[in-house]
Formats: sequence, C-alpha cells, structure tokens
Amino acid sequence: MIKYPTTFAELSKAIKHTTNPTITENLPAETVWVNTTTGEFFVCIDDTIDNNQWRGQLGTFITSSTLYTVDIFKDNSGLLLYQFDGNSQDAGGQYVGATTNITYENGKFGKCAVFNGSNSKIENLSFDINAYDAITFSFWMSTTTTSDSKMLGFSGSNDMAIETTDGTTCKVYFRSNLNSTDVSDFFINDGTWHHYAFVIDSNGTNHYKDGSSITTTGQVKSSVDKPFDIGEVGGGNYFNGKIDQVRIFNRALTDDEVGQLYNEK
Repeated sequence: MIKYPTTFAELSKAIKHTTNPTITENLPAETVWVNTTTGEFFVCIDDTIDNNQWRGQLGTFITSSTLYTVDIFKDNSGLLLYQFDGNSQDAGGQYVGATTNITYENGKFGKCAVFNGSNSKIENLSFDINAYDAITFSFWMSTTTTSDSKMLGFSGSNDMAIETTDGTTCKVYFRSNLNSTDVSDFFINDGTWHHYAFVIDSNGTNHYKDGSSITTTGQVKSSVDKPFDIGEVGGGNYFNGKIDQVRIFNRALTDDEVGQLYNEK
C-alpha cells in the first residue's frame, strides 16, 4: 500500500501528469494527475507488479486549491495558465510555449521558469487577446535586476509589453495606442517572490502589487500582434529573474478576485 500525500504541498511535489486521462488508465506507482478543468486530483494509492508494469487502483483526492485550475472563477474567463512545473505547457493544454534557454527550479508554487537576462524566452504563436474588450495579466516574479527588462507581452508592429525600466519602475504600453505612464517604485527587486496583476480595459490600466491596487494609468487596451512572449518582447530587453504562475483572463478582474490570486495556495 502506497501512502499518498496528505497535504497539498506534498501532493504538488508528486504530480507527474497534467493531462486528463480516463479513470481506467494504468498509472506508475505514487503517480498523481490533475483534471485542469475541475481541479480534481486522482491518486494511484494501491500498487502491484504485473509483467513489470505498475498498476494501481485509483482513489480520488479533492482539494480546494486553485493552483492547477485555469478557469478558477468558473465563468470561462481564464484563458491560460503557465505553471512552469518543468515545462512551458499551458495547464489547459492549448498554448504550448516554445522555449529558448529556459531552466526550471523551485518557485513560488512547485517549479518556476528561470530567465538568464541575455537570451531566455518563451514564445507562443497562437495566443491572442484581440477579441476581448478587457484583459487581466497575473504572475509571480522574483528578481534582483536593475536593467530595462520586458517580462511579458506581444511582439510585432503592434507590440505590447509589461516592463521595468530600472528594476522597480513599471511601464505598460500598447504600441497601437501609446499612452503609457511610468509607475515609480512598483516592482520589488529584492530577490523574493511578489505577485503582480494588471487589469486593462477602456478605462486604463490598474496596477496591483501583492494583492493591492497601487494606481491606475491611462493606457487602455488596444490591438496587438503575435506572438505572445514571456521573458523578452520584440527582440531585446531580456528579463533576468524567475517567473511563476502566469495567468491571463478575458475580462477585468475585481479587487477581490485579484486578492484571491494573491492568496491562492
């Protein structure tokens, strides 16, 4: 009998698959996988050896955690979730990122993506936000950079980026409707994990740090080109640091919802 994890921290360490196999699929010993739609975990808890194959009877473990659920508000607003648990696979299975010189190490939740500041990036050619009137970006970041860096955005003639000009000053801009305002002392470059969210609609961009709204600037949502990039946008200003739990939503989240993202576990 395999004693399966009893806490979420232990459970997350054991996760090997993030696809949604059927309940009858044979699994290796001590394997856990998750249904990314419902957030339901299935655990292989009783193993026997049969023809050198590990087989298991499946038990179901329900967790209140939203970490592995793309649509956490259950309103179809969740577009993608990059967890970076050893890969750049979107948790919903739709947007696999092409990686260049990315490594993975312990992050805010499980693993995170590590960017080297010179040539690391993740790129997805299909993800698009032009169909939506509002958008929310959310991610965790750890860095000590003091350089001009672009954390994520869209490349092309109509590019868009969330960037820092010096490690702490924040700038959000859309090239097709440039009305960006620098926000001083927004990012924290102390090498520890901090949560950032940007709610962008026709009223401007609301900047959130560690669960709290800091300020709203006049940059409104506008059209963008593809691809969607993380760690670099538009061929330069590579980010040096770590990023985890990148989420994008197709609407403007409320203060309470951003707070839920900051407090999820």
